[in-house]
Amino acid sequence: VWTTTRPDWRNTHDVTLTYGGPIQRNKTFFFVSWEQQSSRTRSLQTATVLSDPARQGIFRYWEKWNPDDAASATPTFPASATQGVHPSVDYSGNPLRPALNPDSTPYNGVLRCFSVFGNVKANGSPFTQADCAGGAAVINATPWDRFRTSMDSTGHIARLLEAMPRANWFGDGDGLNTAGYRWVRRASGQGGGNAAAGVADFVNRKQINVRIDHNFSSRHRVNGNLSYELSDSDDFLAAWPGGVSGETRRRPRVVTVTGTSTLSPSILNEARFGIRYQVSGQYIARESNAASVRETAEEWYLKGGPSASNGTVYPVAFNPAGVANGMLNITGQSSGNTTSLYNWADTLSWSRGRHAFKFGADIRFTGSNGYNSTGGSVLPVATGGAST
Repeated sequence: VWTTTRPDWRNTHDVTLTYGGPIQRNKTFFFVSWEQQSSRTRSLQTATVLSDPARQGIFRYWEKWNPDDAASATPTFPASATQGVHPSVDYSGNPLRPALNPDSTPYNGVLRCFSVFGNVKANGSPFTQADCAGGAAVINATPWDRFRTSMDSTGHIARLLEAMPRANWFGDGDGLNTAGYRWVRRASGQGGGNAAAGVADFVNRKQINVRIDHNFSSRHRVNGNLSYELSDSDDFLAAWPGGVSGETRRRPRVVTVTGTSTLSPSILNEARFGIRYQVSGQYIARESNAASVRETAEEWYLKGGPSASNGTVYPVAFNPAGVANGMLNITGQSSGNTTSLYNWADTLSWSRGRHAFKFGADIRFTGSNGYNSTGGSVLPVATGGAST
């Protein structure tokens, strides 16, 4: 049954407030501005998940064909005897019998079903012909892999299967064993490298700017400026509902103080001091600011063995074969950066007749400390089995 899909959508609000005036008449003045932007998105996602039989360790194929999803094109005949691909299901997920063999003769094959656990299913119950509707069950006395006679003893795969949503879109995957789960994912802000660098348009941002001017006398005055921004957006988004996502954080702070003195009708001195300090980065869920997110993410990591070099037990991000661990995004590149700049400067201007002279010094101390890494922020990533 054809149904509409909701279009992708973004909603952004921006609020600006400003206020200023005198603190001490003709002496001290202030100005404050506040800007806040919030942005929300809604986008259609299709995640690859296991079909219901595959969740039980039962895999299916049409003899003489490689299976493909319902949206795939009917092959051009004659097709390759070993690499021929044919739609295996309809859009409701029902097995779709091919009309022809790869050599264009009338199809004479059957739908085959087998359990990787031999004569039982993942839950330990018997694997029978009843588990292969419309096909022929291949019941083996021994498991397909003698080292994997049952579900893993850690319970990790069972937890993943429980969290994995049920397929609702058979225009993805191979149709018989993997299919798609379509859902509308909501996100806050705009994560990514541009957001971490401060050049993205739709981040969630709060920023305050404060300026104070003070006149000591007609010859001496000072002004100071403060700018502080908090920028937070979702990043490393989970592929399944209920998953935990990471974030992009940015915290730039700038303070400047300038003092101007008229030492004589021909001599002007300007002294400046400034600090710029910024912490920014893209962080996976395990590095989130929220303790609840960090703790939930930690539950989806496995514990590796102790390192031979230092004895540390490192967590391992695990992806099952064929489908990703949709509870976490562990394949992106996380990064972090702390940058500081301190600046002292003084400029003396001297006018004499038709000539102007300027003397000064500018001293800067800057530093940066950062990292980036592929595959879950310096954590090992393991993929089970062959990805196909």
